[in-house]
Amino acid sequence: MARLAVVVLVALVAGCDRDPDTRYGTVRGESLNGVSAFVQMLRDAGHRTTTRRWLAERIVGRHNVAIVFADAFAAPEEETRRLLERFLAADGDQTVVFVARDSDAAIDYWKTVAAAPGLSADKAATARERHRSAVAELRAETQPTFSAGKTDRLPLAYGLAAREEPVPVPIEVEVSGAAAAPITARWELRRRLEPPRGMQPLWKHAGEPLLVASRGRDRTLLLASAAPLLNGGLVDPGNRRLAAALIAELPKDARVVVVGSARIRAASTDDDEAGPSPWRLLAVQPHPWIFAQAVAAIALFCWWKAPIFGRPRREQNGRPLDFGHHVDALGSLLRKSRDEAFARGRLEAWRRGDRETS
Repeated sequence: MARLAVVVLVALVAGCDRDPDTRYGTVRGESLNGVSAFVQMLRDAGHRTTTRRWLAERIVGRHNVAIVFADAFAAPEEETRRLLERFLAADGDQTVVFVARDSDAAIDYWKTVAAAPGLSADKAATARERHRSAVAELRAETQPTFSAGKTDRLPLAYGLAAREEPVPVPIEVEVSGAAAAPITARWELRRRLEPPRGMQPLWKHAGEPLLVASRGRDRTLLLASAAPLLNGGLVDPGNRRLAAALIAELPKDARVVVVGSARIRAASTDDDEAGPSPWRLLAVQPHPWIFAQAVAAIALFCWWKAPIFGRPRREQNGRPLDFGHHVDALGSLLRKSRDEAFARGRLEAWRRGDRETS
């Protein structure tokens, strides 16, 4: 959470020189609308957590909890519903948490930037324009209404009803079973959740359900919006408390898969079904720079230790008193110098030295 606060602070100081990443549902990175911080909260809580960018059949039987973030504002597709049905039908107690899309963390971000003290007039105007654009886009996307299903047998048979105006922030969220006072959170409610029949409300605001759960061994939880779970939203302490309350609803030491989209696609480079690995660690800044500097240091060390004139070679130790060796040396001298008198003189000098030593 501290890292996200630092990101926002740096952006404020920089004066929005560069727009932040706002891609929705990214499971890695620091997008305002990503969920990487929530994934880390799951891991910190002791859950074995992996991530996928898209839904896939391979999640069935591998995990006992699937947390799926819808990346569309409309109702989930029938193919998605059937896949999650198969997930719930797997052996053991299974849990699906389906998070509807009804928010944009960029709205609160640009509002905060525009109100930052000391911001130049042109940068403040740019931030206000970005804010208006984000608000208008989200308003257009959240106008459609779709109704809830008439049975609680199908998962995700929920509805979202448009409002004339969103509920302003902050709101008071009543958490079921919590003895403490309601949680105050920066969660702007755009549409009203219409849960399927028979689902139990776990979170409410002014009597309106925000998080509901099915009854029975295999559970389906429906969250009205991803606002309290997004990276941008988790900067707020109240939203962090709500995220922790949602994690507390999961089975202990669960095998969790977090999916950033309700659409079914092939594998993505953002997937980490095998869990964290050193190769994925190297892809996170500033690890690539650290690794490159380490490789350069090792190369310099090897170069320093290497001989100046290439690889070392073993010297052949000849026998200086072996006459055959000197015949070879004399032949080599004649071949190179082509001076017979010089070669004979060298041979005579060797003979005189040999007689003197003997």
